[in-house]
Amino acid sequence: MLKVIGTIFLSMICLLATAQDKAQKYGHVNSGNLLQLLPDVKKADESLKVVQDSFQTIEKGMLEVFEKEYVAFVKQANAGELPKLQVQKKQQEFQAKEEEIKTLRNKAQLEMISRRQVLLEPILKKMQDAVDAVAKEKGFTYVFDISSGALLFANESEDIEPLVKAKLGINP
Repeated sequence: MLKVIGTIFLSMICLLATAQDKAQKYGHVNSGNLLQLLPDVKKADESLKVVQDSFQTIEKGMLEVFEKEYVAFVKQANAGELPKLQVQKKQQEFQAKEEEIKTLRNKAQLEMISRRQVLLEPILKKMQDAVDAVAKEKGFTYVFDISSGALLFANESEDIEPLVKAKLGINP
């Protein structure tokens, strides 16, 4: 009787140990907070600030010239010093300059986005590698980014898409 109880007890302990090994661990991280704390991000932001400032300086200079010329044009046009044909030509020139300023503004925005992506790519990879390492070391099954809701890490798993397709009646 004592042997049977001992065997049952030992079996229960083994069963619990196995169940714990198969238990899934979930973790989360706020990548936004991590990015703010990384010195590399601060360096990247400083580099971007220099580029942004140079674009703003160019735009500001263009706007100042545009405004001066436009004010002078309006004074001349209101004083009747310009023939109608020249007024129309000047208006077209101002529209072209306005488009040029808008184009510069758009180009600057695209350039800033592009440079930010290039600068952040190695930083994000470094952060992802750290998340992967911690997740593997600590045995996490999934790690979520609570700042975006994205899945940052997942253990190897079976792709069940073919099974779901079959269940839905979709031929592979």
